[in-house]
Amino acid sequence: MSWQPSCKASIQKKELTMITNRGIKVWSDGFNETSKKINMKQDQNFKLIDGIFTAEEAEKVLTALLNYKIDYHNREDFSNHIRFNQSIEHSKKRIQELTATKEEVKQMIENSKKEGFKLIVNSTISVHLEK
Repeated sequence: MSWQPSCKASIQKKELTMITNRGIKVWSDGFNETSKKINMKQDQNFKLIDGIFTAEEAEKVLTALLNYKIDYHNREDFSNHIRFNQSIEHSKKRIQELTATKEEVKQMIENSKKEGFKLIVNSTISVHLEK
């Protein structure tokens, strides 16, 4: 099996070629990805949703987001339980919380439709780095 370049990265004027060997990404010249300390902020915020939506648009966006989170916890539950026989209580609790939130959002959107309101939706993800 031959190695094929799959992407390139330039770090401090050093040209590196990342290759894939049997599905594992490695640097062709032996560069250790973790040897360089990356200068990152300890806290960062990312804007996820920011807009004015009709009730129908907000319903699509918020329902899709909540469904994805519920599905994520369902998949994690199944995977961790099968592979590692781990407790799934945290995910079960999150699924219940997210399902309740989904019902509250659904009710709010139904009321907004009846009254003809638009919804201003803002969502920011805050990430804190910790060792």
